[in-house]
Amino acid sequence: MNARSRRERLTGRVSERRRRAGAGGLVQEPRAASVAPALELVEPITMRSRERHPARLRPVPSSEASAYETLLQTIDDAVLVVDLASGRLLRGNDAAWELLGYEPNALGVRGLRSLFAPGQTASVDALLAELRLTGSAQRPELLLQRADGTCFWGELRGRAHPSLAGRRCLLLIRDVSVAVERERELRRLRAELDAANAHMQHTNKLVALGQLAAGVAHELNNPASYVLMNLDEIRGVLERAQVAHKTLRTSLLAWLDGEQRERAEECLSAFPAHRVFHEGHELVAECIDGVQRITSLVKDLRGFARIDERDVSLISLNDVVRTACKMVGSHLRQRAHLRTELGSTRQLAADRRRLVQVVTNLLMNAGQAVEGGKAEEQVIEVTTFDTADSVVLRVRDTGSGIPEELHREIFEPFFTTKRDGGTGLGLSVISDIVRQHSGTVSVQSLPGEGATFEVTIPFETGLHPAGPEAHRPPVAAAPGGARVLVIDDEPHLVRAYQRVLSRHHHVTVATGGAAGLALIEKDPDYDAILCDLTMPDVDGVRIYRCLDRIAPHLKSRVIFSSGGACSRRAEELLSSADVPLLEKPVDSAKLLAAIERVRGAPRSR
Repeated sequence: MNARSRRERLTGRVSERRRRAGAGGLVQEPRAASVAPALELVEPITMRSRERHPARLRPVPSSEASAYETLLQTIDDAVLVVDLASGRLLRGNDAAWELLGYEPNALGVRGLRSLFAPGQTASVDALLAELRLTGSAQRPELLLQRADGTCFWGELRGRAHPSLAGRRCLLLIRDVSVAVERERELRRLRAELDAANAHMQHTNKLVALGQLAAGVAHELNNPASYVLMNLDEIRGVLERAQVAHKTLRTSLLAWLDGEQRERAEECLSAFPAHRVFHEGHELVAECIDGVQRITSLVKDLRGFARIDERDVSLISLNDVVRTACKMVGSHLRQRAHLRTELGSTRQLAADRRRLVQVVTNLLMNAGQAVEGGKAEEQVIEVTTFDTADSVVLRVRDTGSGIPEELHREIFEPFFTTKRDGGTGLGLSVISDIVRQHSGTVSVQSLPGEGATFEVTIPFETGLHPAGPEAHRPPVAAAPGGARVLVIDDEPHLVRAYQRVLSRHHHVTVATGGAAGLALIEKDPDYDAILCDLTMPDVDGVRIYRCLDRIAPHLKSRVIFSSGGACSRRAEELLSSADVPLLEKPVDSAKLLAAIERVRGAPRSR
């Protein structure tokens, strides 16, 4: 009778005993997880009996060995008996052979290490060492390998005990692959949830930022509007004064002769008119650029900034760098040597003002990174060059550097490393502007070794330059001009509008919606109405609705202006009615162009 037949016969006996026990007998089925009864049958003597009867060393009766073998087969988990000294497998139950895919005779000659997946040697050695030292060990998951090479996750529980032939270990193995995969899937889902929560928090911050910006935009853009228009007026005054000075000089010198002419030339030469006019134009241009940067920042905060196609033109990155260096150069030279190496030669379609903002922010960050009071030792270097398909800008400083673990975080909104608690928006705005030009921005830095920021923008940015008519529409003043009504609740802005428009048109102004509505009721004969959308008491929406009753022909002549936040009523009106909207701050050219457009529109009926 072979071994398999004996096992089947023993198994049949056990089944018969279980049947009788179920019918009221005294024999009970052993629990699969109960290891203690098996330990007492595995070897001829237990620890307890060895202490009580050290001289009773006898072989196990064949009936006990058969019962032990039968007991092993009734356990659902895989059970292996291992020699602790060598790690050799001595025997196992059918569940072990089925789980591991080995034939019983093959399993008996293998070592424990052969059952584990490659790379698990250290884990097996640690398991055996713990069993030898403490007598028990448990591992919730180890990667095992079947005879066919497939792997699975197993939970292992082991208990060591002495025997005549040396220390043995009863090892129970349970396939927990499904549980492990579920746990890993749970961890993955938890990681995704954490990432989603982090993204939601980030989004909430941006929403809060947008709400804050929208709330202050109106208050900021109103003064920015009249500052911008007044600067335009000053630029015009300078141009006219320069022409008048040149004409006066020429006429005066032509009228005089001899000694009087020489004295006049000396007097005129003492006044550096050319330098004064040139510096005046530069100062006005820088002030205008500063105001535009302030208002641009507000727009960026409100929308995190889509580029307006009307602001796109063909630009040279070298010119952008020169402008930025000129704007912040005097500040930087107090902290470091500013060097430029501008090797780019090609143009690209871009929003010039926003790229100036990118370079300016990078330069200001570099200036704040270098140590103050040691300008002769510190360097800020700006480099541009072209690759086959891109233009590259590098800004390098010799400052304190940035830890590598912060290289990604510094581009997140609200993140800052500045001791004075900066806004944490500079680099995030840079990243957003570069991204909208289809580019990338990166940093290379180590603490104490300075930092190098690199901006790469492809020549194919995906943006298209606006035509000259759309970008800066020409304004032709018609004979006699138009009758224009200006309605706004900001007195300074009303005067700025009047100052700009009066050179071309006949202007009537009203401070506040109620005053404007009263003027329309009194005299509805206007060619254009420039009306602020958001005003206390009587706003632009109410004025527009009242035109249905008092002057419906003027509805096509209305131009709304807005400094930022709009009410729901205003948004609904703008979405339903074809009314032009000027976003503050409004420069003079855009304002005059808008007046000309509505002036030529057919009257509503």
